[in-house]
Amino acid sequence: MPPVIKKAISWLGLVEDDEPAVPTHAEMPRKAVRPVDPQPAAPHSAQAPDFSGDNSKTQLLNPNLVVVPEAYKAIKPIADRYQSGVVTVMDLRVMPVDEAKRCVDFFSGVVFALGGLLQRVANGLFLLVPSGATFDQTTIDAVIAELR
Repeated sequence: MPPVIKKAISWLGLVEDDEPAVPTHAEMPRKAVRPVDPQPAAPHSAQAPDFSGDNSKTQLLNPNLVVVPEAYKAIKPIADRYQSGVVTVMDLRVMPVDEAKRCVDFFSGVVFALGGLLQRVANGLFLLVPSGATFDQTTIDAVIAELR
């Protein structure tokens, strides 16, 4: 008799099964669980954020606002700024076109994941506003006018 038919007959309970039954979840032995002591949260320091990363190819024209990455590899400090809640104007005009497209795609994903705003304000200029960040529109307008 083929094994499939044997298993079907055994499953229906018409014959005794030669194989031992598989234990159910309730029949399995339980391991001892020890309670975990909650760790106190580390105090948050009021230091300025550290924008670490390879910023050797990133120029800060206005340290508070404008960033000019020269290559796609130099955008990590911009992402760090965004994650820290710093409003940034990103100038991609010196970057090659294909890398600038990658950069915009990357920051589209960052904005989607973390919330906020990515807005094209001029040809090659993008405004990055993290969620909850506030900024002065007249300052942004003045900087953008200066960059054009």
